[in-house]
Amino acid sequence: MKKALLFLAALLCLNSFTATAQWYEYGSDLDMYVINFETYNDTLLAYGFGEPYVYFYNFGVWEPWGEPVPNSNGIHDMAVIDGQLYITPYVNSNPSFLYYRDGDSWSALGGEFRRSGLPGVFTPNLYSLASFNDTIYVCGEFNLVEGNEANYVARWNGNNWEAVGGGIGDAMPPYQVVSPHGMIVAEDRLVLTGNFMYADGNLANGVAAWDGNEWITYGQGFNQSCYGAAVFNDELYVCGEFTEALENGATMSGLAKWNEATGWQNPGMEIYNNGANLYVHTLYAYGNWLYVAGGFDMVMDADDNAYDCGAIARFNGTTVDALYGGVSDYAEAEGIYPLPPGILIGGNFSIAGGEPMQRIAWLYDVETTLVDVPNAVAPNPSNKPHLGLQYATNKTIQITGLLNNLPSNYSLYNLQGQLLEKGILNNATFNLSAYPKGYYFLKVQQGTDRKGTFKVVVR
Repeated sequence: MKKALLFLAALLCLNSFTATAQWYEYGSDLDMYVINFETYNDTLLAYGFGEPYVYFYNFGVWEPWGEPVPNSNGIHDMAVIDGQLYITPYVNSNPSFLYYRDGDSWSALGGEFRRSGLPGVFTPNLYSLASFNDTIYVCGEFNLVEGNEANYVARWNGNNWEAVGGGIGDAMPPYQVVSPHGMIVAEDRLVLTGNFMYADGNLANGVAAWDGNEWITYGQGFNQSCYGAAVFNDELYVCGEFTEALENGATMSGLAKWNEATGWQNPGMEIYNNGANLYVHTLYAYGNWLYVAGGFDMVMDADDNAYDCGAIARFNGTTVDALYGGVSDYAEAEGIYPLPPGILIGGNFSIAGGEPMQRIAWLYDVETTLVDVPNAVAPNPSNKPHLGLQYATNKTIQITGLLNNLPSNYSLYNLQGQLLEKGILNNATFNLSAYPKGYYFLKVQQGTDRKGTFKVVVR
């Protein structure tokens, strides 16, 4: 199977751009709701709902990555823990398993997760996983693990799955099903968000945390479900469907931040969705911004300035950025993933920044070129020589690290992965003057060890 390459982003001449961000198509269409992305062994992966496959990026084409996930119609979360890739599947029937990558297929970690005697006819979908205190935790719509009671949250003890205290319980109206949704590690705690009223018997309403010994609540939570969480500027933010914090009565729309003294507060960014149910699904702190994605079409700052945007925006604590209108056409966005110089967005949309794009789009942003993102796009370090790239002019680039006594092979691709030309480089300079403005991938190899793939821009 061909292996996808993650492209090392070349340094851009930042002052040649008048805008800070714009949208680009990224690869072929995927016939699924794209939930998010991950990097594993220098391979960019996409996953989502409606397909049993994980997909990998291969020069502009998203292709199935090995065997399908058993008994699955999608994947909700994926994480690399201690060098191993794990996934949480949506399942078609009892039971479910947490899977890890095993060659070209998937193997179960430990025993089964089941749903038994609970309201509804739902299956025991697994929603999120995280590593906390060197232990793997998973949450989902289950109440039994390996035949033992475990209320919607479990942890791996190295041999078996086991309950995490008393877990969580009771659904928040109008829903009937307890549904933990997301987990992050924050403030030396494992923060859990979702649809639940209690954590180990204590009133929680959508958000709680496990400190390794007991469940901790944040005030009385919210009037409706939470979906995700993030730490931004050393503060805990949560998102969801809520409009009010129950303990102090603070009003907000799908986004809140925690203050130890006063409880949940409106952070200064309001989110709206005209004519449809409002929800914020994903928060991602990246650089100087908190990215916010979900189902909405307008955001408002603390001064009541309104901005039309589709399903994604960002906030730096005071300023709101609508990101060139975001995505649209019955749009929902969930996936946010760093791919400097910019971010990848996944969801269910067909337009981004006013241009046709299907379910995946890349947001170029010059600010992200200064952000250090370990494990995001850079290949693993090695002792092999590496090639580099510098811009000589707007349409001429210089390849660094080449030996002058050996020829070099090159191939040039457009952003859709189509081969434009290939040949032999007789020197370290490559001219792009024959090509219109835009982004391209240049692959260069000299001998066995000297090789690199670069994303280049023609201005």
